[in-house]
Amino acid sequence: MDTSSEVFDRKNFSKLDKLIESGRKLLKFKSFVIDDIPEDPDLVNDLRESWAAVMGDDIERLCDLQIQRGKFLEWCEKADEIVSSSDKKIPIETLKELAVQSAAYPPSSEVVLRVKKRAEEATAWAAAAEEIIKTGKRISMEEAKEITDKADKLNITCQEYKTLRNALRTTRGWIIRVKKCGAANGQTHVTGVTELINEHSNFIVTAMEEVSKLKQAMCGYCICRLPYEGFMIGCDGCGEWYHGPCVGVNEEQAEKFDKYVCVRCYTLRVYKENTAAVAGIVRKWSSAKGLSKARSMDSQRYGRKVRQAERDISKSKSDLEKFESELRHLVGPKVPNNATNFAPRLPQSSEKDDLTGNPEKTNKKEKDIRDKIEKARTTIENCEKRLEGYKVELVERKNLEAREDALTENLRKWCSMVKREVLSPMTKEDAEKSRPGD
Repeated sequence: MDTSSEVFDRKNFSKLDKLIESGRKLLKFKSFVIDDIPEDPDLVNDLRESWAAVMGDDIERLCDLQIQRGKFLEWCEKADEIVSSSDKKIPIETLKELAVQSAAYPPSSEVVLRVKKRAEEATAWAAAAEEIIKTGKRISMEEAKEITDKADKLNITCQEYKTLRNALRTTRGWIIRVKKCGAANGQTHVTGVTELINEHSNFIVTAMEEVSKLKQAMCGYCICRLPYEGFMIGCDGCGEWYHGPCVGVNEEQAEKFDKYVCVRCYTLRVYKENTAAVAGIVRKWSSAKGLSKARSMDSQRYGRKVRQAERDISKSKSDLEKFESELRHLVGPKVPNNATNFAPRLPQSSEKDDLTGNPEKTNKKEKDIRDKIEKARTTIENCEKRLEGYKVELVERKNLEAREDALTENLRKWCSMVKREVLSPMTKEDAEKSRPGD
């Protein structure tokens, strides 16, 4: 062994032990004979005593090294147990103390290296966390979780860790209360929203998305952009809430609505319908194929409407025949054509009750059947009017197509210009030119 630090190397443990044992055996010899030494008893005795003193001193120093080696092994076992533990978090103070103790041991030792690395990482983490806490820097939940997760990965604990962890828990609890308060649906009073916002202003860990929702609840309702107050009605299109007086709706009127659509959604719907109509016209006249397809679709729509009206007439006539048959069976074999004005013969007191056994029920049933007959006739009349209207519509459509055919070239040029300059301009300059003037 060249240096004393080599005694901590496991491969030299047996060498040190054998060296000490050999020295102790040599010290047991009381006398010896050396032929080359002159026969001077004093000189021989002095040499033996000097040699014994040197050997004793060396053995004592080797024993000290052996004791230090034992302490090193105990320290390694203790340090390894602490650093490798996953059941309990390690206080940073403990890591710092181990790092100070490791200075007395070989820096190349695996356990020493692990302790120093863990202590350096823990110290750096604590310093960064302390700066956040002392300076009052506000961090997001994502940042706080990332910082605490790093501490969990290092398996360390300290006051800074506890502070950040508690701050994260506080913010999570606050978010739960925000969701329960119903601010997103406008179910919280302004005072409650203000208290939640003021409470959040003192947090280290922030939740800005929820704060934005609360602020929106403070001044984000209705066309007036005032807080939630009084009777409110929600739009089924966009989910926005409106003050009843602002949109001219009271609670009694709102109860009669199946759906309520706000002016914004209605305007948007009209805009989309109009843009769709414009786009359809442009597609129709952009090519011969587009024109053929558009007219084919018009013809199909017309055919569907006619067929539906014919089905309605057929069904209503079938129902009419059925109801008239029921009425004849109920009041007598002869029913005038104008069944609604027909007054049936009322049963005499001497006659037996009808099948129902109750004259009042008979009269009520008769009235119901007559109402159904009238409704069926009205339906047939309306459907026939619809068919007449469809015929007129067909004539008008044919006349329109004839006029369009006469202007085909001009219509195609105009639609091409609209598409090129307004709907799909090729350059930014063309797009700017197509914008409406101030």
